[in-house]
Amino acid sequence: MQRAILDMKNLITLISATLIILGFYGRFGMGNMFVFDLSLIIATVIGIAPIAIQAYQALRVKVVSIDVLVTIAVIGALLIQNFEESAIVTFLFLFGSYLEQRTLKKTRSAIKELTEMAPESALRQNADGEFEEVDVDDVDEGDFTSKNRCENTRRRYCINR
Repeated sequence: MQRAILDMKNLITLISATLIILGFYGRFGMGNMFVFDLSLIIATVIGIAPIAIQAYQALRVKVVSIDVLVTIAVIGALLIQNFEESAIVTFLFLFGSYLEQRTLKKTRSAIKELTEMAPESALRQNADGEFEEVDVDDVDEGDFTSKNRCENTRRRYCINR
């Protein structure tokens, strides 16, 4: 059950945002405080679930994480019946987590692309002036690249000795 809730974190963020918007529409568009309070309470309960699960997991290993602090803040806001704050705090925390996941995914993808661009072989000029293709691992310190003496390809470097 915990894994399923954590896997649906992005969907929970979207549902939470929708309920918050519905609540504010109920208050300011229809003048209905019941819809406002009910929407924000539901958004809070749904939104706090993945945060509370992560807080529980952190406490099991004796770590006070930001999830623990947010859970305490949301419970406190619910106790003083500040439903706006509790719903918005859970939404912002979940949305921040979504943005962090997205950024990490893009960063990992960029790093993977960079490592794939690394050359597999190099052209090294011997003492007699001839070029030989060698594995990149065989290039020694002190060898240098010469861009003007070889063709510019993605998989080779031109190395002079």
